[in-house]
Amino acid sequence: MVTIPQLIAILPKFLREKPHALTTETLAALDQILATLDNTSDTEIVKAMTQWFQSHSDDEGESLDGFVATNREISNQSAPPDNTEAEIRQNLFEACQVRQNQQENPPPPNDN
Repeated sequence: MVTIPQLIAILPKFLREKPHALTTETLAALDQILATLDNTSDTEIVKAMTQWFQSHSDDEGESLDGFVATNREISNQSAPPDNTEAEIRQNLFEACQVRQNQQENPPPPNDN
């Protein structure tokens, strides 16, 4: 089973490669979490991200699950050690940069 730190680790790549997989509302909720990174404890960040991952629609969840399944480095990875707070924060800062770039330069419409 994939853990929240593992999901956070692939989030920047997922956002880059699947820019239309999440709804506007889901992305807005993520943006709110990312906007508070500097003022939020690591525990609260993980709690907020856990709730965010659990709040996805079925289609969004399936898209994320499929992405995890196709990325062997994630699905074959054992659970990270407990001291991954810095890595979690770094991955979220990277996700924040991806989102800022997408807002400044929106990806082309999805043809599906």
